[in-house]
Amino acid sequence: MDQSKAMEEITFIKKVITDSQQIFVNNGRQYILWSSLAILGILLKYINDLTKISISALWIWIPILFIGWLSTFILKKRFYKELPAKTFVQKIFDGSWTALAVAFPILCLVGFYTHAIQPWAVPSVIATIFGCGYFITGILSDSLWIKLLAVCWWIFAIVMFLIPGEHSVPLLGLMLILFQLIPGILIYVRWKKKTGI
Repeated sequence: MDQSKAMEEITFIKKVITDSQQIFVNNGRQYILWSSLAILGILLKYINDLTKISISALWIWIPILFIGWLSTFILKKRFYKELPAKTFVQKIFDGSWTALAVAFPILCLVGFYTHAIQPWAVPSVIATIFGCGYFITGILSDSLWIKLLAVCWWIFAIVMFLIPGEHSVPLLGLMLILFQLIPGILIYVRWKKKTGI
């Protein structure tokens, strides 16, 4: 590889990192949205189980997923209007999280109702997927603390796989607050300060 080609590749990589740091992964609003919806779903399921109402989990999670996808679409439309152009790294980021957003219902709803995935394993599967999303995000934004969040998700996923039980759902709710909602707020505040939008 000649020196000019190597320099071009280094310049390209630096631009990708700079773009991702400036945008900082869709400014945190989607993290806040999805963590809030997931926490709401967990609370509704917990209340449903506690009161013995016996509402199917489908009636809890399908509306939440629909609200989440619709809200994400609206947020993206508004977000891209605020930007001069959609960057390459934003396309990678959107594609990665869209793929993971499709994987969630396939694994957690279809897998659950076909008994391919046991109910006790669903929180562990969710934590594993979140870990993947955060690791990709950490690489794209060249952020060590985002990568460490991925490691935290994976550690808790392993713990929940090894020690399954009723504690898994509340633990997932706590993880969503600590590793999704709070980071989302921090990312959003940082993004607002950088952009002034």
